[in-house]
Amino acid sequence: MVRTDIIFGYDAYAWYAKRGLRDYYLDKRAAWDINRLARARIAETFRWQVGVKMPYLAYASLTALGAAIAYPPDGQPMVASPIIRAPADLDVLPRVEDVTRVGAIAHLIDMWRYLSEQEGETVPLSLGNEAPVTAAVLLRGTDFLTDVHEDPAFAHRLLEQLTELFIVTARATRRLTGRPPTGGEVGMADDFAGLLSPGHYRTFVVPYYNRIYEALGAQSRSLHSELLRPEHLPLLTEFKLNHFDPHVDQYLSVRDMVEKVPAGIGWNWRILSANVVTGKPAGLVREFEEAVEQGAGDFHVAISAPVKAENVRAVAEVAQAHGELTVS
Repeated sequence: MVRTDIIFGYDAYAWYAKRGLRDYYLDKRAAWDINRLARARIAETFRWQVGVKMPYLAYASLTALGAAIAYPPDGQPMVASPIIRAPADLDVLPRVEDVTRVGAIAHLIDMWRYLSEQEGETVPLSLGNEAPVTAAVLLRGTDFLTDVHEDPAFAHRLLEQLTELFIVTARATRRLTGRPPTGGEVGMADDFAGLLSPGHYRTFVVPYYNRIYEALGAQSRSLHSELLRPEHLPLLTEFKLNHFDPHVDQYLSVRDMVEKVPAGIGWNWRILSANVVTGKPAGLVREFEEAVEQGAGDFHVAISAPVKAENVRAVAEVAQAHGELTVS
Protein backbone atom coordinates (compact mmCIF):
# COMPACT_ATOMS: atom_id res chain seq x y z
CA MET A 1 0.00 0.00 0.00
CA VAL A 2 1.25 3.48 -0.90
CA ARG A 3 1.42 6.03 1.91
CA THR A 4 1.28 9.79 1.22
CA ASP A 5 1.78 12.77 3.53
CA ILE A 6 0.52 16.13 2.27
CA ILE A 7 2.25 18.84 4.27
CA PHE A 8 1.23 22.50 4.11
CA GLY A 9 4.33 24.66 4.29
CA TYR A 10 4.88 27.77 6.39
CA ASP A 11 4.68 29.92 3.30
CA ALA A 12 1.30 28.36 2.48
CA TYR A 13 0.04 29.26 5.95
CA ALA A 14 1.28 32.83 5.53
CA TRP A 15 -0.29 33.03 2.04
CA TYR A 16 -3.67 31.90 3.34
CA ALA A 17 -3.47 34.52 6.09
CA LYS A 18 -2.22 37.23 3.68
CA ARG A 19 0.75 37.95 5.91
CA GLY A 20 4.49 38.08 5.23
CA LEU A 21 6.86 35.30 6.26
CA ARG A 22 9.02 37.75 8.18
CA ASP A 23 6.08 38.49 10.48
CA TYR A 24 5.53 34.76 10.93
CA TYR A 25 9.11 34.22 12.07
CA LEU A 26 9.60 37.31 14.20
CA ASP A 27 6.25 38.15 15.81
CA LYS A 28 4.57 35.52 18.00
CA ARG A 29 1.20 37.27 17.83
CA ALA A 30 1.38 37.43 14.05
CA ALA A 31 2.36 33.75 14.07
CA TRP A 32 -0.79 32.91 16.01
CA ASP A 33 -3.00 34.98 13.67
CA ILE A 34 -1.41 33.26 10.67
CA ASN A 35 -2.09 29.84 12.15
CA ARG A 36 -5.64 30.70 13.10
CA LEU A 37 -6.55 32.12 9.70
CA ALA A 38 -4.71 29.52 7.62
CA ARG A 39 -6.18 26.56 9.48
CA ALA A 40 -9.67 27.99 9.02
CA ARG A 41 -9.11 28.50 5.28
CA ILE A 42 -7.73 24.98 4.83
CA ALA A 43 -10.68 23.50 6.71
CA GLU A 44 -13.09 25.55 4.59
CA THR A 45 -11.41 24.64 1.29
CA PHE A 46 -10.55 20.98 1.81
CA ARG A 47 -12.42 19.88 4.97
CA TRP A 48 -9.04 18.97 6.49
CA GLN A 49 -8.08 19.75 10.07
CA VAL A 50 -4.42 20.74 10.37
CA GLY A 51 -2.43 21.71 13.43
CA VAL A 52 -0.46 24.69 14.68
CA LYS A 53 2.84 25.15 12.88
CA MET A 54 5.70 26.95 14.52
CA PRO A 55 7.81 28.55 11.80
CA TYR A 56 10.79 26.26 11.24
CA LEU A 57 14.01 28.25 11.54
CA ALA A 58 16.51 25.70 10.29
CA TYR A 59 19.63 27.55 11.40
CA ALA A 60 18.53 28.84 14.79
CA SER A 61 21.16 26.91 16.75
CA LEU A 62 23.95 28.63 14.80
CA THR A 63 22.97 31.98 16.32
CA ALA A 64 24.29 30.62 19.61
CA LEU A 65 27.74 30.83 18.00
CA GLY A 66 27.22 34.38 16.76
CA ALA A 67 25.71 33.83 13.31
CA ALA A 68 23.16 36.42 12.19
CA ILE A 69 19.95 35.44 10.41
CA ALA A 70 18.55 37.49 7.52
CA TYR A 71 14.74 37.57 7.35
CA PRO A 72 13.48 38.57 3.88
CA PRO A 73 9.88 39.84 3.78
CA ASP A 74 8.52 36.76 2.00
CA GLY A 75 11.38 34.28 1.77
CA GLN A 76 13.03 31.67 3.93
CA PRO A 77 15.46 33.01 6.55
CA MET A 78 19.12 32.26 5.95
CA VAL A 79 22.45 32.78 7.68
CA ALA A 80 23.39 36.31 6.62
CA SER A 81 27.07 35.62 5.98
CA PRO A 82 29.87 33.28 7.11
CA ILE A 83 31.53 34.18 10.41
CA ILE A 84 34.56 31.87 10.25
CA ARG A 85 36.88 33.55 7.76
CA ALA A 86 40.06 31.87 9.00
CA PRO A 87 40.88 28.90 11.26
CA ALA A 88 41.73 31.26 14.12
CA ASP A 89 38.12 32.47 14.16
CA LEU A 90 37.03 29.09 15.45
CA ASP A 91 38.91 29.70 18.69
CA VAL A 92 36.99 32.87 19.52
CA LEU A 93 33.45 31.63 18.94
CA PRO A 94 31.24 32.12 22.00
CA ARG A 95 31.14 29.34 24.56
CA VAL A 96 27.53 28.31 24.93
CA GLU A 97 26.48 27.51 28.49
CA ASP A 98 22.75 27.26 27.78
CA VAL A 99 21.44 27.33 24.19
CA THR A 100 17.92 28.05 25.41
CA ARG A 101 18.92 31.53 26.60
CA VAL A 102 20.71 32.89 23.54
CA GLY A 103 20.06 34.00 19.98
CA ALA A 104 17.11 32.85 17.93
CA ILE A 105 16.54 29.80 20.14
CA ALA A 106 15.36 31.94 23.06
CA HIS A 107 12.93 33.68 20.68
CA LEU A 108 11.61 30.35 19.35
CA ILE A 109 11.03 29.03 22.86
CA ASP A 110 9.08 32.17 23.75
CA MET A 111 6.97 31.77 20.60
CA TRP A 112 6.41 28.06 21.29
CA ARG A 113 5.13 28.82 24.78
CA TYR A 114 2.85 31.55 23.46
CA LEU A 115 1.41 29.38 20.66
CA SER A 116 0.88 26.50 23.10
CA GLU A 117 -0.94 28.83 25.47
CA GLN A 118 -3.18 30.13 22.68
CA GLU A 119 -3.91 26.63 21.37
CA GLY A 120 -4.60 25.27 24.85
CA GLU A 121 -2.16 22.40 24.44
CA THR A 122 1.54 21.92 23.78
CA VAL A 123 2.36 22.38 20.10
CA PRO A 124 5.34 20.72 18.38
CA LEU A 125 8.71 22.37 19.02
CA SER A 126 11.78 22.51 16.82
CA LEU A 127 14.78 24.63 17.73
CA GLY A 128 16.28 24.55 14.25
CA ASN A 129 19.18 22.13 14.50
CA GLU A 130 21.20 21.72 11.31
CA ALA A 131 23.50 18.73 10.82
CA PRO A 132 27.24 19.47 11.18
CA VAL A 133 28.38 19.57 7.55
CA THR A 134 25.64 21.94 6.46
CA ALA A 135 26.28 24.04 9.57
CA ALA A 136 29.98 24.13 8.66
CA VAL A 137 29.24 25.40 5.14
CA LEU A 138 26.90 28.07 6.52
CA LEU A 139 29.45 29.31 9.09
CA ARG A 140 32.57 28.93 6.95
CA GLY A 141 31.14 29.39 3.47
CA THR A 142 32.15 27.23 0.54
CA ASP A 143 35.75 27.40 1.80
CA PHE A 144 34.80 24.46 3.99
CA LEU A 145 34.58 22.32 0.85
CA THR A 146 38.26 23.05 0.15
CA ASP A 147 39.22 22.77 3.84
CA VAL A 148 38.54 19.03 3.72
CA HIS A 149 41.33 18.80 1.11
CA GLU A 150 43.75 21.53 2.20
CA ASP A 151 43.31 21.67 5.98
CA PRO A 152 41.53 18.52 7.13
CA ALA A 153 42.60 19.00 10.73
CA PHE A 154 40.74 22.33 10.85
CA ALA A 155 37.70 20.80 9.13
CA HIS A 156 37.60 18.11 11.81
CA ARG A 157 37.92 20.71 14.60
CA LEU A 158 34.98 22.66 13.20
CA LEU A 159 32.85 19.53 12.83
CA GLU A 160 33.69 18.49 16.39
CA GLN A 161 32.30 21.78 17.72
CA LEU A 162 29.20 21.67 15.54
CA THR A 163 28.49 18.07 16.47
CA GLU A 164 28.51 19.04 20.13
CA LEU A 165 26.21 22.01 19.39
CA PHE A 166 23.75 19.67 17.66
CA ILE A 167 23.71 17.29 20.61
CA VAL A 168 23.28 20.08 23.18
CA THR A 169 20.43 21.65 21.18
CA ALA A 170 18.68 18.29 20.70
CA ARG A 171 18.90 17.59 24.42
CA ALA A 172 17.45 21.03 25.19
CA THR A 173 14.50 20.31 22.90
CA ARG A 174 13.89 17.00 24.64
CA ARG A 175 14.09 18.61 28.07
CA LEU A 176 11.63 21.38 27.16
CA THR A 177 9.10 18.97 25.68
CA GLY A 178 9.37 16.38 28.45
CA ARG A 179 11.05 13.69 26.36
CA PRO A 180 13.71 11.44 27.89
CA PRO A 181 17.30 12.60 27.22
CA THR A 182 17.94 9.51 25.10
CA GLY A 183 15.93 7.03 23.08
CA GLY A 184 13.19 7.25 20.46
CA GLU A 185 13.68 8.61 16.97
CA VAL A 186 16.60 10.89 16.10
CA GLY A 187 16.48 12.71 12.78
CA MET A 188 18.96 14.99 11.04
CA ALA A 189 18.56 17.48 8.21
CA ASP A 190 21.55 17.99 5.96
CA ASP A 191 21.60 19.94 2.70
CA PHE A 192 25.28 20.11 1.73
CA ALA A 193 27.06 16.87 2.70
CA GLY A 194 26.35 15.49 -0.77
CA LEU A 195 28.81 18.04 -2.14
CA LEU A 196 31.58 15.88 -0.69
CA SER A 197 32.90 12.88 -2.61
CA PRO A 198 31.92 9.45 -1.26
CA GLY A 199 35.44 9.10 0.17
CA HIS A 200 35.27 12.41 2.01
CA TYR A 201 31.67 11.63 3.01
CA ARG A 202 32.93 8.55 4.85
CA THR A 203 35.62 10.63 6.59
CA PHE A 204 33.84 13.91 7.35
CA VAL A 205 30.18 12.89 7.62
CA VAL A 206 29.75 9.33 8.86
CA PRO A 207 31.67 9.54 12.17
CA TYR A 208 30.06 12.80 13.30
CA TYR A 209 26.51 11.84 12.42
CA ASN A 210 26.96 8.46 14.09
CA ARG A 211 28.23 10.25 17.18
CA ILE A 212 24.97 12.24 17.28
CA TYR A 213 22.80 9.16 16.88
CA GLU A 214 24.74 7.37 19.61
CA ALA A 215 24.85 10.32 22.03
CA LEU A 216 21.07 10.66 21.81
CA GLY A 217 20.51 6.92 22.17
CA ALA A 218 18.62 6.70 18.88
CA GLN A 219 16.33 3.70 18.68
CA SER A 220 15.26 4.82 15.20
CA ARG A 221 17.53 6.83 12.88
CA SER A 222 16.40 9.08 10.02
CA LEU A 223 18.28 11.38 7.66
CA HIS A 224 17.02 14.14 5.34
CA SER A 225 19.71 15.00 2.78
CA GLU A 226 19.17 16.82 -0.50
CA LEU A 227 22.35 16.62 -2.58
CA LEU A 228 23.45 13.00 -2.43
CA ARG A 229 24.41 11.25 -5.66
CA PRO A 230 23.70 7.60 -6.42
CA GLU A 231 27.28 6.78 -5.39
CA HIS A 232 26.56 7.97 -1.85
CA LEU A 233 23.55 5.75 -1.27
CA PRO A 234 25.43 2.54 -0.31
CA LEU A 235 27.09 4.55 2.49
CA LEU A 236 23.74 4.94 4.25
CA THR A 237 24.32 1.52 5.84
CA GLU A 238 27.13 3.08 7.90
CA PHE A 239 24.54 5.15 9.80
CA LYS A 240 22.36 2.10 10.55
CA LEU A 241 19.50 4.20 9.19
CA ASN A 242 15.85 3.30 9.44
CA HIS A 243 14.65 5.97 7.01
CA PHE A 244 16.14 8.23 4.34
CA ASP A 245 14.42 11.32 2.90
CA PRO A 246 16.03 12.73 -0.28
CA HIS A 247 13.42 15.53 -0.44
CA VAL A 248 14.19 17.62 -3.56
CA ASP A 249 17.50 15.93 -4.41
CA GLN A 250 18.05 16.73 -8.09
CA TYR A 251 20.62 13.96 -8.54
CA LEU A 252 18.47 10.98 -7.54
CA SER A 253 15.66 9.21 -9.39
CA VAL A 254 13.15 6.66 -8.18
CA ARG A 255 15.18 4.04 -10.03
CA ASP A 256 18.32 5.09 -8.11
CA MET A 257 16.44 4.77 -4.84
CA VAL A 258 15.06 1.33 -5.70
CA GLU A 259 18.39 0.00 -6.93
CA LYS A 260 20.90 1.63 -4.58
CA VAL A 261 19.30 2.35 -1.19
CA PRO A 262 20.47 -0.58 0.94
CA ALA A 263 17.91 -3.18 1.95
CA GLY A 264 16.24 -2.48 5.29
CA ILE A 265 16.30 1.32 4.93
CA GLY A 266 12.91 2.87 4.23
CA TRP A 267 12.71 5.92 1.99
CA ASN A 268 10.18 8.39 0.67
CA TRP A 269 9.71 10.16 -2.65
CA ARG A 270 8.18 13.53 -3.40
CA ILE A 271 5.97 15.42 -5.78
CA LEU A 272 7.89 18.67 -6.15
CA SER A 273 6.14 21.59 -4.47
CA ALA A 274 6.99 23.73 -7.52
CA ASN A 275 5.02 21.29 -9.67
CA VAL A 276 2.03 21.51 -7.33
CA VAL A 277 2.17 25.31 -7.74
CA THR A 278 2.78 25.53 -11.50
CA GLY A 279 1.53 22.21 -12.87
CA LYS A 280 -1.87 20.93 -13.86
CA PRO A 281 -3.92 18.18 -12.19
CA ALA A 282 -3.43 15.63 -14.98
CA GLY A 283 0.33 16.12 -14.95
CA LEU A 284 0.53 15.68 -11.18
CA VAL A 285 -1.52 12.48 -11.34
CA ARG A 286 0.78 11.17 -14.07
CA GLU A 287 3.90 12.09 -12.06
CA PHE A 288 2.56 10.28 -8.99
CA GLU A 289 1.51 7.15 -10.88
CA GLU A 290 4.80 6.91 -12.77
CA ALA A 291 6.71 7.08 -9.49
CA VAL A 292 4.50 4.31 -8.04
CA GLU A 293 5.10 2.17 -11.12
CA GLN A 294 8.87 2.63 -10.71
CA GLY A 295 8.75 1.50 -7.07
CA ALA A 296 7.97 4.48 -4.84
CA GLY A 297 5.69 3.58 -1.95
CA ASP A 298 5.95 6.51 0.46
CA PHE A 299 5.39 10.11 -0.68
CA HIS A 300 5.91 13.49 0.96
CA VAL A 301 4.11 16.30 -0.85
CA ALA A 302 4.90 19.82 0.38
CA ILE A 303 2.27 22.45 -0.42
CA SER A 304 3.75 25.89 -1.07
CA ALA A 305 2.32 29.29 -1.92
CA PRO A 306 0.38 30.22 -3.91
CA VAL A 307 -1.83 27.22 -3.17
CA LYS A 308 -3.74 25.83 -6.16
CA ALA A 309 -6.66 23.96 -4.64
CA GLU A 310 -7.38 21.93 -7.78
CA ASN A 311 -3.81 20.62 -7.81
CA VAL A 312 -3.86 19.73 -4.13
CA ARG A 313 -7.13 17.87 -4.62
CA ALA A 314 -5.71 15.97 -7.60
CA VAL A 315 -2.74 14.77 -5.55
CA ALA A 316 -5.00 13.83 -2.64
CA GLU A 317 -7.34 11.86 -4.87
CA VAL A 318 -4.62 9.85 -6.62
CA ALA A 319 -2.93 9.23 -3.26
CA GLN A 320 -6.16 7.90 -1.74
CA ALA A 321 -6.72 5.72 -4.82
CA HIS A 322 -3.36 4.05 -4.17
CA GLY A 323 -3.45 3.81 -0.39
CA GLU A 324 -3.34 5.91 2.77
CA LEU A 325 -3.34 9.72 2.95
CA THR A 326 -2.45 11.95 5.90
CA VAL A 327 -2.50 15.76 5.92
CA SER A 328 -0.68 18.16 8.21
